Amino acid sequence: MMMSSSSKPKPYPIDTAAKHDLLAARKKIFPKEAISISKAIISAMCNAGQSGDPLDLFDFFFNESKMKPDISTCNLIIKSHCEEGRLEDALRLYNHLISMTTTTPSPDHKTYDLLTKALVDVGTMDHALGLLLSGRAELFNFQQPGMYMNLIRGYLEQGNLYMAYQLRDDFKTCSIRNRIAILNSVFDEYLFKQGKDEEAMELYRTYGFTANVHVSTPYLEILLKYGKKTQAWEFFHYMLDNYVDRCIGLDEDTLNMMVNECIEAGQFSDAVNIFAKTKAKLNYLRT
Repeated sequence: MMMSSSSKPKPYPIDTAAKHDLLAARKKIFPKEAISISKAIISAMCNAGQSGDPLDLFDFFFNESKMKPDISTCNLIIKSHCEEGRLEDALRLYNHLISMTTTTPSPDHKTYDLLTKALVDVGTMDHALGLLLSGRAELFNFQQPGMYMNLIRGYLEQGNLYMAYQLRDDFKTCSIRNRIAILNSVFDEYLFKQGKDEEAMELYRTYGFTANVHVSTPYLEILLKYGKKTQAWEFFHYMLDNYVDRCIGLDEDTLNMMVNECIEAGQFSDAVNIFAKTKAKLNYLRT
């Protein structure tokens, strides 16, 4: 059968295949492995932009089949809801998680990061703040900056500097130096947006100039975004020259970001040289 130029091929019914595969596998594997398989399938569907299928599979796996999901799988569904504009559905799942603690996993940092970002994006700052305070109280060993950064960014965009600095000061009481430095990258970007480049560069030099990739990458992205190309490349080479530990040193995402920067500028030979220099550095450290 021939298709018209406006016709699109019908997508393969991966949901049906996935259901059969998982049900067959469950007869042979432990529940934990079955959950890992289901999570991988749902993740693949979400990454492919199939918004409906992951929700159907989630319901099938964890409601009809009575499997208990892990929080990572729940976060995939929350993320899908938020990205598709179904914030109420995302919050409904969150409320289910916190109300059924004996049968469902507890929300983690990622859960609160996703939901606070979505709430800030639609301008419901009071709701986002309430959720942050809930996460602050519920999460064990709270140190991660994600949801604080979401709220601070929202308040800065509204011009509410008082609340932004209040949240920063609160985070300082419960976290560690490197994560506080990551959080301060939000203020760095705000200063660039305000045209206060000198203040922004001073903040970057104080908190961001480090070979620790977890701290440095947000600042590197900001330098590139606001046209500080020379400083960004100097910073990147500093990170590469001072790479000593793969746990905190230059990672694949940061490398790819800089390679893409070369390619977008048409500097293909520079991209190749970066790969070669990085490979040589890593090989040297392994010997």
